Amino acid sequence: MTALPLKPDELDNILRYSATIGSYPLLIQAAGVNTSVKNKNVMWIKASGMMPHNADIKDIFVPADILAIRYAVCSRPEHADNPS
Repeated sequence: MTALPLKPDELDNILRYSATIGSYPLLIQAAGVNTSVKNKNVMWIKASGMMPHNADIKDIFVPADILAIRYAVCSRPEHADNPS
């Protein structure tokens, strides 16, 4: 991915959901709440270690190129978890 893709409208719903769930410490563990949304060939994923209750005030979601991930997994499975 050369340029960051535009954030989809669906991301707003995930941001609100993550912020709401993340505001209740009895529902999560540490920076839990793994949330993501797919839009075309991009998956927006909550960044590791980012607190979900900040989702509506901070940019905590990162884009991942779904086609590139599929290619890496299918063509080099021994390196899929440790890309070079």
